[in-house]
Amino acid sequence: SSVGAIKYNMVIDACAKAGEPDRAAGWLEEMLARELAPDVTCYTALIDSCAKTANPRGGARWLSRMARVRLAPNTLSFTAVIDSYAKVGDVEGAMLWLDRMPMLALEPDKVAFTV
Repeated sequence: SSVGAIKYNMVIDACAKAGEPDRAAGWLEEMLARELAPDVTCYTALIDSCAKTANPRGGARWLSRMARVRLAPNTLSFTAVIDSYAKVGDVEGAMLWLDRMPMLALEPDKVAFTV
């Protein structure tokens, strides 16, 4: 149900805000096991949790997983990945993801340029 998905999204977001990407990922896996479909917000929270823990590759993996499940990322999804690369000082990695945004018809916002 959509109510169930919303509850899972809230828990995943709380774990992400607490900087606990493994717990957030566990909730996503449980959500999938219950045949509830994670949405862009859910995946973006996971990507953001990777940024909070300086794990850019983890964030990039979640963004790639979105593509595999045919879920279109949004500007916030990309900004979270860019932020995670910036936090570890990987300017080239951040620029790589910034350059990919127009390929998906996404325009970087001022947040993407200031991370």
